[in-house]
Amino acid sequence: MKKLLFILATLILTACGSPLEGTYSDKLGLVEYEFRPSGKVYMRTLGTETEFNYRVDGNKVIIELPNEGNQVFKRLENGNLQGPLNISLEKKK
Repeated sequence: MKKLLFILATLILTACGSPLEGTYSDKLGLVEYEFRPSGKVYMRTLGTETEFNYRVDGNKVIIELPNEGNQVFKRLENGNLQGPLNISLEKKK
């Protein structure tokens, strides 16, 4: 019974999307996104840092931009993120 409850809980959490953790940047290093499991993402560009909320829905990472709508990235099989205007973000090691 405990094993069944564990499996169900795992499936429910997986269906909701697992949070991202880590720092992603474009190839030139001009833009950097630091995702935290708390649902916060810190975007850094040109010496400026801005905090936003994000959520994961399947293979989509949705960054909530106040007064601008959402920025949606697709989580690729290799772990990178593909975004609007073909922006590619690689996870920094």
